[in-house]
Amino acid sequence: MALYIKVTLDSSMSQKVDADTDSRPLHIDPVPSVADVPKSLLPTEDVDESRCHGSELAAERFVADGGCDSLEGTTKGTIGHWAFCQYLPGDRKPDSNVYPNGDGGWDEKFGGHTWDVKTVGRHVETPALTVDAMARLRADRYALVNRVGKNTCRIVGYAPRETVKAQQIRLNEYGRAYYHVPRDKITPFPPVLSR
Repeated sequence: MALYIKVTLDSSMSQKVDADTDSRPLHIDPVPSVADVPKSLLPTEDVDESRCHGSELAAERFVADGGCDSLEGTTKGTIGHWAFCQYLPGDRKPDSNVYPNGDGGWDEKFGGHTWDVKTVGRHVETPALTVDAMARLRADRYALVNRVGKNTCRIVGYAPRETVKAQQIRLNEYGRAYYHVPRDKITPFPPVLSR
């Protein structure tokens, strides 16, 4: 099995001045699922220690302002978001602002799509994608990032909104409903996109 046969961007997105407004689609042909790819072949990003510390401070501010009730979960998500931004072309930084009514349901714009980054912690060896089913699905794509070390994240893959919406809804240990997207429904990211 060839891992990633062809990855094309209509021309180099990393040379474009404003990658956020770039509407050229990202094409990956043919596309295996994350279940078909050894995790050692999935891209990883090391987040600088200062950014991790900054993520902890941003998480503290977010929790204090009523954004959510989990400092650990918010820190994990912010570090995963940093890793995702490092993986994408261009010099991107996560938005660390606190929005009283939420961030609008997406974190980044890239390749003509809006992206919501979902980060799973170190306790999960082979994660599935989970997306809150209590909120409207607003992003075009849902990216799965796995924090595999203190500062290291694996950029696992993504699923389009339609795929997420078609999945089984489950309840977590707190009784909150979420879409469970299994690994065979998640498209892996190519090994290198931003370099």
